[in-house]
Amino acid sequence: MMQIPAPVTAVKHRPVHRSHPITRTVIATYANGCVKCWHYPTAQCLYTIRERRQTLGLAYHPTLPKFVTVGDDTNLYLYDEETKTRERVFRGSDAPDVMDGHKSRVFSACFNPKSAHELISAGWDDTIQFWDTRQAHSLRFISGVHMCADGLDISRNGKEILTCAWQKNNPLQLWDYGSGRLIITLEPDSYSSLLYVGKL
Repeated sequence: MMQIPAPVTAVKHRPVHRSHPITRTVIATYANGCVKCWHYPTAQCLYTIRERRQTLGLAYHPTLPKFVTVGDDTNLYLYDEETKTRERVFRGSDAPDVMDGHKSRVFSACFNPKSAHELISAGWDDTIQFWDTRQAHSLRFISGVHMCADGLDISRNGKEILTCAWQKNNPLQLWDYGSGRLIITLEPDSYSSLLYVGKL
């Protein structure tokens, strides 16, 4: 695993689920656009996907053999892990007065564990975008959250969103998934921390 000169931007273990065989693999994304699947007991790279962008993060689907990558081009790429092919690209439309996708780098994505088709993403444009895998553009958004790493998570019941933001004011917040309303702002610690990551 030490052969790649580019910085690693994210690492995710394949979910252990009855629909997934246990493969002892992780997927890693790299700043040079590589997406690599590693078999960690042997340190063997099983496959490589090359994206023409800086790939900055990824998220596995909780029940299907699919994953999404995010990067510096504002788009989300959905892959089928079994065929190693890109199934879909999620992006904002060309309409200048509509916010139906990201306008800057995307660093984090998370599938809703209670939905086969829903996911969220966040990045430098200070929005959390809500996506449906059957639609090319996002359906709605929450504004005011500046994300610089894997700082999004959704609760197991699919009802709350955790945001860990790179901002001085209100870096740690819990949101209602359905309405997009803020539930509570939490104090991360006794210091005014700028946050990168967090999990529920």
